[in-house]
Amino acid sequence: MLNSKPHSHRIDVRTAVDGDTAELAGLFRDQAEYQQQLSPHFEIIEGFDWSTLVSKKLKQHESAIFVCQCDQTIVGYISVRHMRRNGGRSKRDLRGWIHQWIRSRPNRPITPIQARNYGFVEDWYVAADWRQQGIGRRLWEAARKWFEQRETKEIDTTIWVDNEPSIQVFEHLGFAPVRVMMRKSLT
Repeated sequence: MLNSKPHSHRIDVRTAVDGDTAELAGLFRDQAEYQQQLSPHFEIIEGFDWSTLVSKKLKQHESAIFVCQCDQTIVGYISVRHMRRNGGRSKRDLRGWIHQWIRSRPNRPITPIQARNYGFVEDWYVAADWRQQGIGRRLWEAARKWFEQRETKEIDTTIWVDNEPSIQVFEHLGFAPVRVMMRKSLT
């Protein structure tokens, strides 16, 4: 638990590096525990290796993790990805795949598929003692600039329905619901 406020501290936002893995792993775990408190649908796997998760995210193509560091302590992060809906295929390959798919389904309706240049906010977390200090805003601005450099047209995210604080933050940033995922338990 971090216990000092940023009033007299140096605050920097930067891209995460391998050396941040252990500290970020703790924040990823804290974020999951926070989410678990908000949602009965969220269950953390006992013994989960948070360092491996962070290490893999740091190596993902077209992804970034931005961290907010106050003095020598990371107090928040945002994890983002730039994606293309066509699965990385070139337009030429995608057109060929679509034509082949259409020919294989001669009497079925055609569903238009269009490649989409978009971003995704995977995770965003600020340690409890550092909230309401502008840390989240600084992280968002770093992510937004990163998306703009990649000519991202839209940014998506998913939020558990019970996470009202996150829903409010994203709505404040101009995000709007575009689909609803529903679940039915069979147990």
